[in-house]
Order: sequence, then C-alpha cells, then structure tokens
Amino acid sequence: MGLTEGQLAEDLTRAMKARDMPRVYVLRGLLTAAKNLKVERRGGELTEADLVQLVRREIRKREEAEEFAARRCRRARARDPGDRGGRGSRLHRSHHGGAARPPSRPVRRPPGERVGAPRPRRSVAAMELPVLARLKKELAELKHELTFRLPKELEAARAHGDLSENAEYEAAKARQDYVRSRIAQLEGRIRELSMYNIASIPHDVVAYGSRVTVEDVEAGEATAYEIVFPEEVDAAKGQISLSSPLGRALMNKAVGDEVEVQTPRGKRSYQIVELVTFHELQGERGSGGR
Repeated sequence: MGLTEGQLAEDLTRAMKARDMPRVYVLRGLLTAAKNLKVERRGGELTEADLVQLVRREIRKREEAEEFAARRCRRARARDPGDRGGRGSRLHRSHHGGAARPPSRPVRRPPGERVGAPRPRRSVAAMELPVLARLKKELAELKHELTFRLPKELEAARAHGDLSENAEYEAAKARQDYVRSRIAQLEGRIRELSMYNIASIPHDVVAYGSRVTVEDVEAGEATAYEIVFPEEVDAAKGQISLSSPLGRALMNKAVGDEVEVQTPRGKRSYQIVELVTFHELQGERGSGGR
C-alpha cells in the first residue's frame, strides 16, 4: 500500500501515545508541509510521489539542523579549549588569566514585565504572508460598501419610481450580488492562506516567494522570476503564479535542475541557474537590500 496522508496522521497518533517526541516532531512537520502544498495547489489530493518528496525534504531538514547544532558546538569548544566541563567554566572564567568575570549589567525590562517571563521574539513562524494584508484590505472595503454605500444607492434608486424599468436600481442590485460573492470568495481564500506555515517553506529548493533565474536551454537566454500566489502576480515585476505551467514545473527544484514546459511555441527546456529563497529575500529586505 502506498504512502498516504491518512497513514502519516495515524503514525503521528501512535507516536504521541508512545511519547516518541523525535518522531512526533518529524511527522508534524510532514503533515504541515503537506497542508501547505495543498494550499499552494488550491486543493486536490496529494500523490504518493508528493508525499515521498516531502519525507525526503523533512529528513534533509533534520540532518541539516543536526549538522548546524554540531557546528555550533565545535565552534564553542574551539573558542574555549580549556573548557572540559561544558558551559560552567565559560560562564565563570574570562579569557584573561582565568580570573572571575565582573558581574554583568542587569537586563532592562519593559514596565510591567515580570522577572523570568519569556521575552517576546519575532520569528519566521509568526510572520504573515504578504498577500494576506492586501486581501484583508479588499475584504474590509467591500464589507463597508455592502453595509453602508450600496443600501444608500438602492434607496435612492427606489425613490425614482417603477423598479421594472429602473436602470440605476438594476445596476446597484447587480453590484450588490457581485460584492456578496466576492466577499465569500475572499473570506474562503483568507482562511486557506492563514493556514499556510511560512516556517516550513524550504530553504534549498524553489518554493513560494523564491526568486529564480532560468536559462532557456535552446536559446541561451536567462530570465528571472519571482514565484507568488495567483492573487499577487504582477507581470511587470517578473512575478509568476506557482500554479502556472512554469511555476508548477519549477516547484521543489534546485539550482542545476532542468524542467520542461509546454508553451504556445511548443515544449521548452529551462535550467535553473540561480535561486534566492523566500527566507533569503526576507533577510535582504530586512537589512535594507532589494
């Protein structure tokens, strides 16, 4: 029997009952990544190949995290070769003849914050997808129109008399129906995108928010694209939807990979020559880069 989301959920339940926390963390990561992939595709069941690819990605992420922790430990030991007992000697001795360190300055805390309370920290997981702000703004504007402006327009149109031949009334009613439909659509899409976990966006392959440069294998021309949700696409900025033919082909690919895409001119092959992931782009923007 092939790998399914149901199997992953059952494995997670068994791992939680057995208190096998390392396995719990891996399975939770897999299910979150699967949920993100379904949001990207706007629904639809995942294939066994999709899930196998997610399993491999989670294993790679875990190996990278363990290697990162090991590197930090090696660097810490290299900085203090005399430390044989862990952190104790580093905390109580300086690098100048082993003398005791002077007492550290007290930490300034905001008024009302109790000692020992965890300090608030901005993390990737707490970030919101950029597209959500725009969708929420449009939703608020449409709700205001539906609640306040359109009722006034309908009331004004009714005052003109016979509604059977009242063009203003018909136009306002049509607009009212459209606004209601669009509100329902926006609310559904906002719910979907609010479930998207930014922390699980991969750091080493093409995914949402990546800026990827591809080279046409035949023509040798290079073009850069930014992979975004359909609601964000701005062709003038070189953005393409992750659900477009090229976007779908590029997803989960790495530098050096080739993809084949059906275009109006026939099948074209592209090679990925440069990749800047969502996380790297956020770092650039946070430091004032473009």
